[in-house]
Amino acid sequence: DGQVFFVHNRIQSIESVREKLHSLLPEVKIAVGHGQMNPRKLENVMHAFMEGQYDILLCTSIIESGLDLPRVNTIIIDNAHMFGLADLYQLRGRVGRSHHQAYCYLIVPERKKLKPEAANRIDAIRRFTELGSGWNIAMRDLEIRGAGELLGASQHGQMISIGYALFEDLIRQEARRLEGIDTGSDTDVRVEIPGDSYIPPSYVPDVAERVRIYRNVWRASCESDIDEWIDYLSDRFGEPEESVLNCAKRARIGYLARNAGIEEVVISGSLARLVFSPGTEVSRSSPDNVKISVTVEKTGRIVVNINVKGLAGSEKVKRTLSLLRYLSPV
Repeated sequence: DGQVFFVHNRIQSIESVREKLHSLLPEVKIAVGHGQMNPRKLENVMHAFMEGQYDILLCTSIIESGLDLPRVNTIIIDNAHMFGLADLYQLRGRVGRSHHQAYCYLIVPERKKLKPEAANRIDAIRRFTELGSGWNIAMRDLEIRGAGELLGASQHGQMISIGYALFEDLIRQEARRLEGIDTGSDTDVRVEIPGDSYIPPSYVPDVAERVRIYRNVWRASCESDIDEWIDYLSDRFGEPEESVLNCAKRARIGYLARNAGIEEVVISGSLARLVFSPGTEVSRSSPDNVKISVTVEKTGRIVVNINVKGLAGSEKVKRTLSLLRYLSPV
């Protein structure tokens, strides 16, 4: 008891498509709608379709937005490779607007005849099917088309070659370099803490979503960003598991360590080891509850050992965080 959108985005050939559909399905009632029709006639066609007088609406992309027809549970998009990724996402959203299972079919030539960009768009729309996939679609569209030049008129760029995430990092680092800001704080910090630190697939099933979540927490610019990250996961996916909370602890340690000029934080056994880059000034004082010893290697690196003997894993991390906050200038 459903209805169908059949999208053919060429007005010149839409009547021939109607004739072909009619020859294949003589018992099905087909209406035609497109933007060059008389407005009153188009309005009558849409009202008749909404009232169930037709089974199929053969139309152009004029249905892309603004329609909410719960009875329409199937959309067939002809020559889908000719549409942009955002257009396909909007068209797909015209069905599935009630409790009935909805279907979206894309008609395309053989894959070997598709251009790489078109094949990438089709793969993306097939991959991102979950509710709330708009962000993923937008980011993939940006990677496929390129972001354009920052200081020019061209609307294409080289981002597809390296991916959006790396492109964004490179632009950020170059902007800081031009401003005369030290980019040394972007150096990766080796962080090892007790326990597993990862986001389980059972908690966040989509791979691309997990990658984005990892990237967000490791790019935190302050500790409150990490707190907001945990709140976001709790709100969207439920109470985080211990391994997820450990990810936040690793990110927190990494953030504080970068600001203190530390290149390595390892918590293992009875000691927590902080390794400072050569030339970093280190105070020998520490918070009252943290016992430390400081040594200087031949390479110039300064090693601070924290006594965490007899403490549980979480307490070792807390003790280390206490010293990192003490040493960090932020």
